Amino acid sequence: MALLNSKAWFPKTEHNAGNWAPILGASVVINVPDTLYFETGEGVSLQLLASGEPAPTWSIPTGTLPTGLTLTSGGLLSGTVTAAPGSFTVTFQAANASSSDGKQVVFTIVAANSGAPPTLVSTEDMITLINSNFSKQLVATGNPIPTWSVLSGTLPIGVTLSSSGLLSGTPAEQGRFIFTARAVNSAGIASRQLALEVHQVPVILVSGIVNIPNGIAIDVPLSAVGYPAITWGLAGTSALPAGLFLSSSGSIIGSTNEAGIKVVQISAVNQAGVTTQQITLNVALDDTSGGGSTNTTVATSFFAIF
Repeated sequence: MALLNSKAWFPKTEHNAGNWAPILGASVVINVPDTLYFETGEGVSLQLLASGEPAPTWSIPTGTLPTGLTLTSGGLLSGTVTAAPGSFTVTFQAANASSSDGKQVVFTIVAANSGAPPTLVSTEDMITLINSNFSKQLVATGNPIPTWSVLSGTLPIGVTLSSSGLLSGTPAEQGRFIFTARAVNSAGIASRQLALEVHQVPVILVSGIVNIPNGIAIDVPLSAVGYPAITWGLAGTSALPAGLFLSSSGSIIGSTNEAGIKVVQISAVNQAGVTTQQITLNVALDDTSGGGSTNTTVATSFFAIF
């Protein structure tokens, strides 16, 4: 029998920097699929997910797990399924001293070795653009025809996986989203980790006039949003005042005595495309007139790097 060993994971997006971590003081919110599929005789080790700090304690206030499975107070669902094929409805509860959350989940148990179990054909990473229509049919062989679901991980907002395996929608957020897709029929179960990358052409967030002090070393970060990683440069024949240069990470660095107004074209490039924009630099006549201030709003640099 196959051993299911699922690891809790949240994808990187512009909203979080890596694998999921609890937010201090955040309310408890359970993140468990509506339906869990297992076959009779299957070994299970599945960590259930819930936000909240301190870490919540898990329990089952209503319903009974399929025979052979147990749930620890830490949310680990494990054991070997001995239940006959059928459906079992269970309510999971996760609670800490601050809050609690409940989630009703249906366990679907299927018979082992009956018919042809699913074999997943779709394995490649997928790429699309933010706010554009996306459609990808996941493929699995098997008899009867398998039913699809998302076992773990998160799809981008606006994208869903249908029971027939159609991954579609209009993604509303950028980033790399890793999820585990599962195909199940009466003969068995198959699952695989897949990745969907949502790219965004860089959007430069710099406007107005950037004031540069005279003769003083500076490090002025420019800002843009986009995914994947952004590389900065000067467009065309543009040149910065003598002594200044634009780093590939998007900072104007150096020191200049070249006073006056300078208009330059900057570019932000990633795999999704290139954006150019004109900015105006005002190098003060001396080191007191400019004071190193800037009339433009230069946001803290944002780069979605995975």
